[in-house]
Amino acid sequence: MTTDRKMIKITMWVSRTHGSAIKTASANHKMPMSRIAGLAFDAEMVRNPTLKFDFDLPDDFIEYAYAAEAGKIMDYMKKALKSPLSLDLLYMLRHDIGVKDVGALFGGFNELIEKGFVEVAEPPKRQSFTYPDDYKCYVVKGEKKEKVSKDVRDYEKFLKLKKKFEKDGELDE
Repeated sequence: MTTDRKMIKITMWVSRTHGSAIKTASANHKMPMSRIAGLAFDAEMVRNPTLKFDFDLPDDFIEYAYAAEAGKIMDYMKKALKSPLSLDLLYMLRHDIGVKDVGALFGGFNELIEKGFVEVAEPPKRQSFTYPDDYKCYVVKGEKKEKVSKDVRDYEKFLKLKKKFEKDGELDE
C-alpha cells in the first residue's frame, strides 16, 4: 500500500459572485464545490496559452472617461475591503464591484491612480506565499488613518453631480 496521494488540498478565497456560481453548479451537478472548482481549473488548462492573465493598466489617460467606474471601485474599496487591493484581486472582484467590462474596470482604476485617490500599500503578509518586490497593492488615500481625504469626498460629490446632470440636463448643487 502506497501513501502517495493523487490529489492535494488547496484552500482558496473567491469573490461572492464566483462563490455563488460554484454553489449553484455544485447543487446542479450534485458534486462538491471543490470538485466544481477543480473541473473549472481543468477546463482552463486546455486553453492556449494556459493561465495567461493581463492585468496591465491602460497607457492613455482621459480624465473622467471612466469616472462612473472609478466611483464604483472606490466605493467598494471603502466599504468591502479590509486589506489592500491588487490588480489581480480587482479583476477577480469586478462582478461584485459592478464593472464587468475589463477595459472599463482598469480604466476606472487608472482614473483613481491618476487623480491620487488611491495610494500604494504593502501587500498582505502570508505565511505560505511571498509576493514579488514589484507587486503593488492599493488603498483609498486616507483609509490608513480611517479618514478619507477631502479630495476623495470632493470627487464623490463630483460624480453625484455628473450623474444628476446626465439624467436631468441641469447642474444643481
